[in-house]
Amino acid sequence: KRKLDRLFEKFREDTADGLLYENKYLNTVRSAFVSAYPFLHCSWELANLGLLLTYTLRKSKYHSVLSILAGYNLIYMKQQTQQASSKIQSKIYNNGGIKVAAHSLMSLVARGITFGLEIGSFFLQVVDHWYNHTESDVKLINKIVPPPPSISGLQSGICPLCGSQRRGDTVLTTSGVVFCYSCITMYIRKKHKCPVTKVPADEGELLRIFSHKD
Repeated sequence: KRKLDRLFEKFREDTADGLLYENKYLNTVRSAFVSAYPFLHCSWELANLGLLLTYTLRKSKYHSVLSILAGYNLIYMKQQTQQASSKIQSKIYNNGGIKVAAHSLMSLVARGITFGLEIGSFFLQVVDHWYNHTESDVKLINKIVPPPPSISGLQSGICPLCGSQRRGDTVLTTSGVVFCYSCITMYIRKKHKCPVTKVPADEGELLRIFSHKD
């Protein structure tokens, strides 16, 4: 379900940005998925809500759609069963005497040790994060940023791929060159390198640039 949600977000963004596959059939399937998925998602959530309500009211033995698909269901513990379980526990405790008390004490000590280790680990992580964060800030402050490399042939506001005014400014972080979002995305998916510097790159190294006009 989460993978479908992420896939829907990606397809919706690609559709909004005008990114198209070479195969028209894939574009049709993607458009159909983007259009139909919100209704499917709403139906899924409503079905789960309805099943949960009916299960709470004891009108159904299933509490979710997944429980129906998996073929399992939850049951309420009967009062007689709960009372019988309590009697058995009391009987064991009364007959055990010292052994039960010793077991309870050991269990309590073990829980205390576990809790202490978890708290100690948490504080160690906090201290480690604080120390590394402070050290990295000092390094960034003291670091001299070198000037960007000079690349000839680039025009201000013009996409190097299509040669037109840029739309949806997107920088390729491996080279620092700015392109149209749709142009560079399709190029990276095919060539896996920067079209200007020829440096290897992938789609994860693209960064959208938003201004107050966007």
